[in-house]
Amino acid sequence: MSGDYLYLTYLTLYLVTACLWKSDTLGATHWILNEREGVVRVSSNSDILKSDPVLSILTKTYPPKTGNSRKTNCDQCSKGRSHGLSPVVGAVGPTSLELFPAPQLTCGTPVNETFYDHLEGIANREYHPTFVEPDVALIFKKNDVEDIDLGLIESNLKRAIEESPNSVVVCNHIGNFWRIRGSTYHSIECFRRALYFSPNDADALLNLAKVLFNLNFVQDAAYLARRSLEMQPSEHNCWLQHFTLGEILRAAGDLEEAGIHFRHALDLNPAFELAEVHLREIGSPSTSPTNTYTFLIIGLLVVVVLATVYFMTLTSESRGMKSSRMSLWVEGKRPKKRPVS
Repeated sequence: MSGDYLYLTYLTLYLVTACLWKSDTLGATHWILNEREGVVRVSSNSDILKSDPVLSILTKTYPPKTGNSRKTNCDQCSKGRSHGLSPVVGAVGPTSLELFPAPQLTCGTPVNETFYDHLEGIANREYHPTFVEPDVALIFKKNDVEDIDLGLIESNLKRAIEESPNSVVVCNHIGNFWRIRGSTYHSIECFRRALYFSPNDADALLNLAKVLFNLNFVQDAAYLARRSLEMQPSEHNCWLQHFTLGEILRAAGDLEEAGIHFRHALDLNPAFELAEVHLREIGSPSTSPTNTYTFLIIGLLVVVVLATVYFMTLTSESRGMKSSRMSLWVEGKRPKKRPVS
């Protein structure tokens, strides 16, 4: 029996040795780690991938994620706005990124993530069409008679972004410049960069709201416009925030709240006739109820003051008559009574 056990032991050692002898001793050396690229590479024969499934998985490469790959739902773009507040944005044709693939003027490398990247209009910025806003050029005019030279503005902005690459003001200006040229992608990227460094910047929020509004992302635009209104410093006039939010709410069909913001804009900037035009178009009176109540209160206060002065005058006159009677009594000039006969 002992001989049988010895035989089984030798047989087991033989089988193990044979397996080790036939195994590929290069199994741990036929792949290497490329530290520069951060990936696993095959060191010699590429046929090894067929016989080593683990190595095949390790060396398989995937394209890097560049953001949300969902394309913009342009059903609203093709339909346009029912209220006709701005031109219709078509979904057919090249995107703004395709038309302006590598411009000389940019705000630098796009930032990784901002607080507002969850909005659909921002997440799908690579697929937006162009939208030209020539009226934005008025921002760069010093006076009414000055002509707009986009070439000069571009060169000035290039120099400014080189000197201050993280300036929120410069990024806002470059974003507005691309609004004039029509590149919605580059304008959004500039406003994103401004909000990356200053998430509560009222100007960048309002500019971005306007871009998304033109692209028919009404809900996103309303959110950004409200945020801009909340973040506007108290010492600054916020009539433009009210007017922009009124336009967005009008497009969304909320005419009542839109009228409230148009009236606020008109109260803060009485010379802005477009707000009054919108109020007439939506059938809302341009006179603010706040002003009506103010006039009523002022009139009531005037009446109260006049009544008080009048009663005080009467009181003073009655006191004067009593004091004169008292003085006659003291001086002994009171008329004597007739003796009773």
